[in-house]
Amino acid sequence: MLEQDKKLREIAPKLSYNDLVYIAVRDTELQEDHLIAKHNVKNFTTAEVREKGVPQVVREVRERLEDCNRIYISFDVNSMDPEIVSEGTGTPVAGGLTDTEAGQLISRLIQQGKVCWFEICEINPVLDGRGNPMAQSAFGILESAANKLSAY
Repeated sequence: MLEQDKKLREIAPKLSYNDLVYIAVRDTELQEDHLIAKHNVKNFTTAEVREKGVPQVVREVRERLEDCNRIYISFDVNSMDPEIVSEGTGTPVAGGLTDTEAGQLISRLIQQGKVCWFEICEINPVLDGRGNPMAQSAFGILESAANKLSAY
């Protein structure tokens, strides 16, 4: 990326670390760990999601992002547990969310009416040796998200 592209319309940086929240991120590189710690980026672990429950985690995400006018959700299927859902992703890491937990998180986040974009990434059917349940789970979550988004 060219330096001039990073400062499009003189707005730089494009995203504040305060406006970034991770949920169930489990496999990071040292450089990522450094930035996450340095900028106090919140990562709700899978254990926190289960301990606090989806409604409480969503409340805390909303509180953290209350000053944001728009919210962009990037749903990486790596956040789901490959042993529960499937290994149809490039970075299958144990200890992730179930498809039900992921779907509930996304649906509840969308219900606040600030979500302007939703994407799903990292599905790789070639790596899914069990009849493609990862894609099926992700598309079920996408369908639910689309129905919620169309209501706003």
